[in-house]
Amino acid sequence: MKNKIRRFIKITFITLGAIFVFLLSLFAWLIFSGNSASVPVPNNAYLSLVVSGHVQEFHAEDSLSRIFEPQKHSLHHMLKSLEEAAADPRIKAAVLRLDDHDMGLGKIDTLRGALKKFKVSGKKVYIYADSFGENSGATQNYYLSAVADEIWLQNFGEVNLSGLGISVPFFKRLLDHIGVRANMYRRHEYKGAPEHLTLEKPSAEYQQEWVSLLDHMMKTIKASICIDRNIDEHLLEKALQMGSLTDEDALQMGFVDHITSLGSISQMMQEKFGEDIEGIAYLDYLDHFEDAHDTTQPHIAVLYMSGDIERDTGEYEADREASAILSFRMERAIRKIANNPNVKAFVIRIDSPGGSVLGTDPIFRALKYCGQKDKKIVASMSDVAASGGYWLASAADVIVAHPVTITGSIGTYGGKFDIENFSKIVGINWAEFATHESALDNSSAKPFSQAALKRVNRSLDITYKRFTEQVMQSRQMSAEEVDRVARGRVWTGEQALEKKLVDRLGGLDVALAEAHQFVGSEGKMLPVIYYPRLKKMSEFLSDALWGRGAGFEPVVRSFMRSMLAYIWFDVKSMVLQELRASGFSSSEPQARAAPMVIR
Repeated sequence: MKNKIRRFIKITFITLGAIFVFLLSLFAWLIFSGNSASVPVPNNAYLSLVVSGHVQEFHAEDSLSRIFEPQKHSLHHMLKSLEEAAADPRIKAAVLRLDDHDMGLGKIDTLRGALKKFKVSGKKVYIYADSFGENSGATQNYYLSAVADEIWLQNFGEVNLSGLGISVPFFKRLLDHIGVRANMYRRHEYKGAPEHLTLEKPSAEYQQEWVSLLDHMMKTIKASICIDRNIDEHLLEKALQMGSLTDEDALQMGFVDHITSLGSISQMMQEKFGEDIEGIAYLDYLDHFEDAHDTTQPHIAVLYMSGDIERDTGEYEADREASAILSFRMERAIRKIANNPNVKAFVIRIDSPGGSVLGTDPIFRALKYCGQKDKKIVASMSDVAASGGYWLASAADVIVAHPVTITGSIGTYGGKFDIENFSKIVGINWAEFATHESALDNSSAKPFSQAALKRVNRSLDITYKRFTEQVMQSRQMSAEEVDRVARGRVWTGEQALEKKLVDRLGGLDVALAEAHQFVGSEGKMLPVIYYPRLKKMSEFLSDALWGRGAGFEPVVRSFMRSMLAYIWFDVKSMVLQELRASGFSSSEPQARAAPMVIR
């Protein structure tokens, strides 16, 4: 019996070892084969870019996500590919295809700047679109396309230069109809977000905000299009009044240069640069280059903050982490950068409309901690850096915004919904029991009591006071100056510069130039490292079992843990069966395989 058990245990451990070695070999093969299968760059080539779907500021992939997940578009990768291609003699031009996408004006302005720099290197830029707004406005897309040497439009495509507009719903009548009341309070009259729930139509302040915002944005866009396309301002206004131009109208009026099709792009490029020219996708091209990643050497750090600012539960949630600024994770990342003596300057790239006060504060305090560590911070605003997004930016030594960035919104709001009237309609009676009066302040059974409302307003006053005091301190403004730009008002980046809320106009490149100035002459040669950075293979293999990751890694980790649990339970079951067969008894129930869990 003893020999049989020894033999069984020996065979089991040999099997486990073989499985472990096999898995290590498999992961190594997947990672290295995935990284080495690069598409060669032709000696006569053009860079092919596609702007489509969801375009993130920055997409940090895990080791296996590069192999198994669909390639994702990120603005960072587009900018990197254009920067490398500008200095590459093999790349003669860039062709950008425009499709439906979600880029805001800040990201569009950033890409416009990168395309202009590419042109300065002596290379051509061509932009193709099936249509500039099929049955919809597409002024933003044309704003991007105006920087091209030539704009190509598909046959039957349209150019819908219809200006900028927004449709905003107001839900008060609906809520009244179903017996729900929005008890929302704000600081102050220009903080328009609660109006969607508390009013039947926008207030005068709300209308003033949006009209001013859209007018300033449109003014910037029109001026750029006229300069880039050498189009008379009156002709552009005529096209805007027409709303929609057919392909022939657009060609005749000078808004596009060729009517063609997607399949004809290769032929057109061959006519311009020779029959041997080939296109290479920008993500394939980037396989030949790597971002700097050695954090043990002096460098400038760039940290991306994108999405709503939310409290961090501490649990791993891939979708939430990719679309939100989670307080604990972001605070930890910032403090890690602050404590790294090799980080000589720090750029934060913000694309956020704000969010939770409790989520914003620890991130803000971490940014202030950087100052204690003699780290200079430059804030770079993307599409939007408003409310909590501006609060974070105010921690920086220098703030850079695009002319069309939406920023400001210095204010706060809060409250609750109550279903008192709904309960009466459907026949619900509520019984309430509490040890103290304030215990049921947030109950949805009834509106705020006068005492509760007093507490809510006190909380809003404290938050607003701290917000404005921070702006006063960081922007060196008086209380009266801050009051004139705060109270919830929203500004474009260009307006914010006039109001002293930002220091410079420009994109991430301008922010990096400011960071280099902080470092001095040493900074001219410093590499830029982008966070969150990609994991090395050793980090991946460690995190796959015991760490935290994103994308594909939690799947691998859960699979490996479940597989090891399965093997352990199976071994345990066989040992118990052998013991029972030999006359040993056990009060332990029969072991079963653990279920496979995919997080």
